[in-house]
Amino acid sequence: MNSRTRTSHWSYFKVSDYKPICGVLSNSQSRSADIPGPRVTICSLPDDVLLEIFEFCLLDTVDRAGAWPKLVHVCRRWRYIVFTSPLRLNLRLLCTNKTPVRKTMEVWPPLPIEIQYFSVDLRVEDNVIAALEHPNRVHSIFLGGISIPLERLFAVMQEPFPAMEALTLQVEGPGGTVPALPKTFLGGSAPHLRSLTLDGTPFPALPRLLLSSNYLVDLTLDRIPQNGYISPEMMAGSLSALTRLMNLFIKFVSPTSRPDPITRHPPPLTRAVLPALINFYFCGVTGL
Repeated sequence: MNSRTRTSHWSYFKVSDYKPICGVLSNSQSRSADIPGPRVTICSLPDDVLLEIFEFCLLDTVDRAGAWPKLVHVCRRWRYIVFTSPLRLNLRLLCTNKTPVRKTMEVWPPLPIEIQYFSVDLRVEDNVIAALEHPNRVHSIFLGGISIPLERLFAVMQEPFPAMEALTLQVEGPGGTVPALPKTFLGGSAPHLRSLTLDGTPFPALPRLLLSSNYLVDLTLDRIPQNGYISPEMMAGSLSALTRLMNLFIKFVSPTSRPDPITRHPPPLTRAVLPALINFYFCGVTGL
């Protein structure tokens, strides 16, 4: 069989892209080989059966957000089945370093957006901004290796992102030189956020955001620079609202990431009860 197949009803596609589907179909055909009567082809399957197959194959795919577009390019019928079941198939628009974002937004339906950039530099800045301009649709954000001026990036992220469940910001640069996230970051609230990672990203107003993040499960504050210092009292007060928090990671860049111990009086002891906590890591100064 050739690596590419064409009929009057089908587009070009790589057979290797559909190994999970071919496996399901070949197993069903082998079981029906001994049954008398005409053989059932994939074109004979009803829509609900095809939908079951699509769901099964996408569940078994690591790159789920990048896999479903291959299905809709096969034929009009497959395209119709996929786009009439976006919730069941958990469809997402994946924006990466190779994605022409504005063109992608014009071509596809208004699906939830996954923003995934492992290196954010001047070459992809416009694409990142274009993806962030749809805050109501953003489901997750991963921005790694950020080396661009942050003012424009922070400006477009001051609106609420009501559907966002995961956020990772990893900023490159020496500690203390990175501008802090403003108080209005994400509109000051993230009600559906489940995972938050700030790496080298100062955010003194974080406690305010955490008070609205009741569904937060994972919180990572890595390489906290001096201008991102948060007092233990404020941190404990905000953590007390995170009753679902399971994983907590806090690491300061250096011992200077704290107030001057000479001018600071010991505060009253503040406690936070985290009933769901499983993992906790702390690296920094423990005394005053």
